Amino acid sequence: MSILTELISGGAGGGEPVAQELLDHYILLNGDSEALSVLLATGVTPASFATWLSDPAKEAKFTQLMSAPNGASAVAASTTAMNAVAASSTAMTAVAASSTTMNAVAASGTAMNIVIASSTAMNAVAASTTAMNIVVASTTAMTAVAASSTAMTAVAASSTAMTVMNNSSVVMNIIYNSPLITKITHAKGSTWPTETVLRTGIGLFVRLTTFGTGAGWGEGNAANEFLGFDYTSIHYSERAANPYNHTSLTASPRLPMRRFANNITQKGYAAVEIAFIPLNN
Repeated sequence: MSILTELISGGAGGGEPVAQELLDHYILLNGDSEALSVLLATGVTPASFATWLSDPAKEAKFTQLMSAPNGASAVAASTTAMNAVAASSTAMTAVAASSTTMNAVAASGTAMNIVIASSTAMNAVAASTTAMNIVVASTTAMTAVAASSTAMTAVAASSTAMTVMNNSSVVMNIIYNSPLITKITHAKGSTWPTETVLRTGIGLFVRLTTFGTGAGWGEGNAANEFLGFDYTSIHYSERAANPYNHTSLTASPRLPMRRFANNITQKGYAAVEIAFIPLNN
């Protein structure tokens, strides 16, 4: 008989208050034992887990497990457990709301690879400020997100995720270097004065960079050059700096990353690079 079992049963001189405190502390660290055993069972599947989770009492047990450091880490390290969790919007909502679990997920290559491949999982992560703050704080996790079309589709469609990502220079650089990126360059004056269609379809605008003075309208003039997103023109300023990143946190006026649903166009005179990620839905 373990010391914990003896104390809970009242043996070894244990009293009820001490026993309950020990039990509460054990559950706090390790999580609900039933929920953990279900997820770590060899035969667990998304379907079997979804059936178990459909009981509100079981859902409460799972939510408690996600707040337990040891339990959350165990789930994050298990491929079968994470496959089951990632397939459930209910489970992923609880995961995304828990800083304990999201820290474990972001630190686990196993967990992140499963999450970024699941639209259900990524939609939950993208909708949670807690989850997104943890993901963007991890270069490894954010690099994985930036390399996944499924993940980038989810974050691009979420105003919560876009707000968090647009506030981080590190994250913007990671996305700019994504293997999914398309970069289109125009030499000075080569397309002026035509409004050029860069992509028809859905995508995520990532960065606008100009290279030196344009037509000589003057430093800071924003009357003549623009990017078009879904038929809405967003003007950018003429800058003598070479290069000048119009998406950076210090740019003025700033063109932050943004999703477009129909097309992206550009009209300008200065030498320019427009970077975006094509998305499918």
